[in-house]
Amino acid sequence: MYFKRRQTADESVADFSNALRRLAETCSFEGFRDQALRDMFVIGLRDRETQGKLLKEANLTLTDAFNTAQGNERTKKHVDMMTGEVHKLHISGKKSKDTRSSKDSRSSRACFLCGKEGHFKAECPKLGSTSRQGGNP
Repeated sequence: MYFKRRQTADESVADFSNALRRLAETCSFEGFRDQALRDMFVIGLRDRETQGKLLKEANLTLTDAFNTAQGNERTKKHVDMMTGEVHKLHISGKKSKDTRSSKDSRSSRACFLCGKEGHFKAECPKLGSTSRQGGNP
C-alpha cells in the first residue's frame, strides 16, 4: 500500500505527507526511512511542476522536499485566489453590484482624462481634441 500511495485531488501536501508517514510505520526501512519517505513523497505528488523541480535537486532532503512542495501549494492557492478576484472584478466591471444608477455613478466620479465629474473618459470632450495643451505628447 505504501508504494502505491499518491496524493489525491483534494489532499493537501501536509495531509499527503502525514499519510505516507503513517504507512511507513508498517515498513521496515531501518536506516533509510527518511530517504524512502522523500522518494515516495516526490513520486506521489499531484503537482507535476513541483515534482519536476524537486527531482532536479541533487541533495534533496525530506524536509526540503516537504517545505518546497508546501510553499508551492500555498503560492498556487494565493495566485488562484488573486486570479479569481481579478477575473470577478473584470466580469463585474460591466455590471456593478452598486445600487446607484449610472447617472449617480457618473456624477460622483471624476473623468480619468480631464478630471471633471459627470462623464467617463470615453465620453470626454477632450478625447476627440487634436490640440494638446502643455506641449508634452
